[in-house]
Amino acid sequence: MKGVLKWMLKCLLVVLILLVIIGFDQRLETTMYDYTSAKIPEEFEGFRIVQISDFHLKQFGNEEEQLIAAVEACAPDIIVMTGDIVDGEHEDLSPLAQLLAGIHDLAPIYYVSGNHDLASDAVAQYDQMQDLFLTYGVTDLDDRQETIYRNDAQIRLTGVQWRDVYFKDYIPRADQAYFNILLYHCGDLFDLLSGYGYDLLMAGHIHGGVVRLPFVGGLVNTGGTLFPKYDGGAFENQYMSMVLSRGLGDADFPRFYNRPELVCVELHTKPLEGE
Repeated sequence: MKGVLKWMLKCLLVVLILLVIIGFDQRLETTMYDYTSAKIPEEFEGFRIVQISDFHLKQFGNEEEQLIAAVEACAPDIIVMTGDIVDGEHEDLSPLAQLLAGIHDLAPIYYVSGNHDLASDAVAQYDQMQDLFLTYGVTDLDDRQETIYRNDAQIRLTGVQWRDVYFKDYIPRADQAYFNILLYHCGDLFDLLSGYGYDLLMAGHIHGGVVRLPFVGGLVNTGGTLFPKYDGGAFENQYMSMVLSRGLGDADFPRFYNRPELVCVELHTKPLEGE
C-alpha cells in the first residue's frame, strides 16, 4: 500500500511540474476575431485589422522574425499599435526598428500611446520611437482621426492619447453616419469609454491579467486589481464592443498560462454562415 501511495505522489509531482512548465509557455500565438456590424460597408467585407499591443520591445526570434511572420500571415489591411510599444526599462530600440522594417510594407500602420510610452523615464525612448515612425511611415493617431477608404466607402479610425486623468475630456463623439473604431490603450476603462458613439474599441494594457487561471481568467490587472472584469478577449455592452489584446510583452511578473498574443480582427457586414 505504501508503495502505491509513493508511486501516486511521484506521478502527482510530475504532473504538477508539467503544468508549471506548460504555464510558462511563451510561444507567440495569434487570436482571430470576426466582428459583424450592419454599419460596416459592403466594400469592407473581410477587411483585416492586425493589433500589436504592449510590445515592450520584446524579442520574438532573430530580428523579430516570428512576430513579422505572424503579422504577414494575417494579411492585414491596416495594422494598429495600441500603446506601450517602448518603456523606460529598455534603452535599445532595435526590436522596434526590426519589427517596423519587416511590417511597414504590409499595410498602413497607426499608433496610439500607452502609459509606458509617455512615462517620465521613457522620454528618450519615445523620441527615438517617433524618429522610427517617420522612417517607416507610421501614423501617430494620438488625439487624431483617420478616414479609411475602400472605393467610395469609408470607415473612421479615432485615436486618443493615454492620460492618467481627464482622459474623457479628449474623446470626440463619433459621427453615427460611419462605422467607428476607437483606439485607446486602457481596456479596463471600457465602461467609461462607452457612450461616445463608437462601435468597436481596440485596447490593451491589462496583459491578459498577467497570471491566468484555467476556467477563471486573469488573476490581476496591471493596476493590482484582483480578478479584473476585463482581462483579454472580446467584450460588449449595450453601446460598444471591445477587442482587448493580452499583449506581447511582459509585466513585472512573468506571464503564466498567458502566451504573448497578436490579434487579428476581420470585419463583416453580415453574419457568417453558422452564426
